[in-house]
Amino acid sequence: MAGEILDLFQRGLAAWNEGDVEGIVAMCHPDVEWTFSDRLPDATGQIRGRAAVKDFLTRFTEDWSEISIAADRIIEAGDNVVAEVRFVAQGRDGIEVSMQFVHVWTAREGQVVRFRGYPTLDQALEAVSV
Repeated sequence: MAGEILDLFQRGLAAWNEGDVEGIVAMCHPDVEWTFSDRLPDATGQIRGRAAVKDFLTRFTEDWSEISIAADRIIEAGDNVVAEVRFVAQGRDGIEVSMQFVHVWTAREGQVVRFRGYPTLDQALEAVSV
C-alpha cells in the first residue's frame, strides 16, 4: 500500500493542476469523505460522495482564472499521505492568493476514501498518529 497512496496523491495533484475534475472524482471511493480546514471561505465543512466532490470542485474552480497546488513536503504514513501544499491562485478579478495548507489523503483498495485539510503540519501528523 505504501506506494499506492503516494501514486494516487501525485496523480490527484496532477489532475488538479490540469483542471481535470473528472480525473480526481474517478480516484475517489463512491462514499469518499472530504473535510476542509476552513481557511478558505468557499472550502469549509465536510462533503461526502463522488457527486458532492465533483460539485464542490466545479464550483470552487469557477472563481479563479488560474489555480495550482504544489506539494512542498510529502510524508507517507500507512494508508495516508500527509502533504504540505502551497495553493496559488488568481481570481477572475485579478486578486492573487497564496496560502499554505496540509492535506491528508487516505486510501484503501486503490481509491481515495478520505481527504482532510489541516492548517498545520503538526495537526495533520497528530491526526494520523505519526
